[in-house]
Amino acid sequence: MQTLTLLFHRYLRWRRNRLFSNLLASAIVVTLLAVALMTLFVYLPIGITAWNIGPVLSGAGIDTSPQTTVQSYVLWAMIALMLPRILLQQGSSSRTLPYRTLPAPVAAVLHTDLGLQIVSLHTLIPISFFVPFWIRYVRPIADTPDAATWLWTAVMLVVTWTYASTTLADRIVRGSRAFWLGTAGIAVLGLLDVWLDLGLVTQISTAFFTWPLAGAGAATLLAASTYTEAYRFRRSASAQIDRGEDHVVPGWLDALLDRVAHHSATGAATSLELRLILRHARTREIVMAVCVVACIVGAVLIFGDGLETNVIIGVQYVTAGFIIYYMPFLFANQHGHLDGVLARPAPAEALVRGKLYAVQITNLALFTLLSPGLLTLPLYDAALIVSWVPYALWVLAPFAVYLSPGTRAPVDISASVFAVQSKVATHLLPMIAPTLGLAIGALVQILVGTWWLIIAAFAVGLAARAFQDEIVRRAADRLQHHRHDLLHNLRTREPS
Repeated sequence: MQTLTLLFHRYLRWRRNRLFSNLLASAIVVTLLAVALMTLFVYLPIGITAWNIGPVLSGAGIDTSPQTTVQSYVLWAMIALMLPRILLQQGSSSRTLPYRTLPAPVAAVLHTDLGLQIVSLHTLIPISFFVPFWIRYVRPIADTPDAATWLWTAVMLVVTWTYASTTLADRIVRGSRAFWLGTAGIAVLGLLDVWLDLGLVTQISTAFFTWPLAGAGAATLLAASTYTEAYRFRRSASAQIDRGEDHVVPGWLDALLDRVAHHSATGAATSLELRLILRHARTREIVMAVCVVACIVGAVLIFGDGLETNVIIGVQYVTAGFIIYYMPFLFANQHGHLDGVLARPAPAEALVRGKLYAVQITNLALFTLLSPGLLTLPLYDAALIVSWVPYALWVLAPFAVYLSPGTRAPVDISASVFAVQSKVATHLLPMIAPTLGLAIGALVQILVGTWWLIIAAFAVGLAARAFQDEIVRRAADRLQHHRHDLLHNLRTREPS
């Protein structure tokens, strides 16, 4: 009965979504349209590929059977699909938070929420491959028990993938040192498997389907284990929130931010902005998205055609990706408490400078994290990318902070990073010019190929550092002038 009540509440939440204008007919039409688009452009192509994988392999000159080939790469496919699911799925806190003040059993709330993770558009992606493949290539050549066992193993691996993604998403920021060490160890083993061409992952993937009963049992055990871990962690996090111990930020970083906050008014504003970045789903996903895009671009630069064909994306995302993504969130992500922030006796200049420092620190930290990949590039290409870091820190970041008091609408910080922000970023249209300056300047460096242009890019960024204090003062004056309009817009407009 409790589960049915919670499911009914979820139905009401779906029906009352502001995207549907609180109309059931709109909710049905929009949902069916979304499902139809996903079916047409995602599920149907995947299903057609699975159905015709035999002819595709034959045309490519691969002699192995479709079943053997697919079984070898199931685990790699699950790993590849894990990242987009983590980035696109909604944070758990936004779904379970409304029940914290109600006499609803925590266990029932968490089990219902985890159960609904299976009933999602994400889960249909691997299912849309396995079902057509099983119908055409497994069922005709296997006995009924073996075929049923094969399909059960595939479904259990999908369940494992679902709850492994959920657990990893929950632990991205809250994870303990042991968790991160374990994750890093698994990642290193995977890289060694690829680098040394050991084929361990493909052998394990094949083993799940080669021995039907043992593979089905192992897959079922994995599914149960990942579900238990997801539930256990969410139950622990829920208990911490109820006790007022919601430490989303890791302990060592929390202590460091406390020290920064007690240093000065600017330090307090910097600490607050960094906590906002790490605490909420949407801003955390910005950090993750920058890392993912930069890593992909880095791989293309290293193994592909070089900077000539990837210069714009490469330079922008590696040197200024966080600034570009985070610009619309300055002030717009504080709609719940900006009144209190502005009511403090701290000067507006301290608030603006704190935001600027937080953006610069985060962007520089991400660049430092991704910079080891530059060591594999030719010296000129690596120097070209590095030359735009000062430009990002002292041109793009101050200009974005200067424009931020013109924010016209709040943002929903619990939504996905890919949610539409059409009402938020119009005040940032002037940022097009310096952003294009970065891309065009880097393109000119590639076409001309001289070290003088790299030195010039460094010089422009370093020269802009001399004007940072003046920009901060002007931004503070702009905040003082626009603060009433800013607060009115954040109070009265719907987050997007």
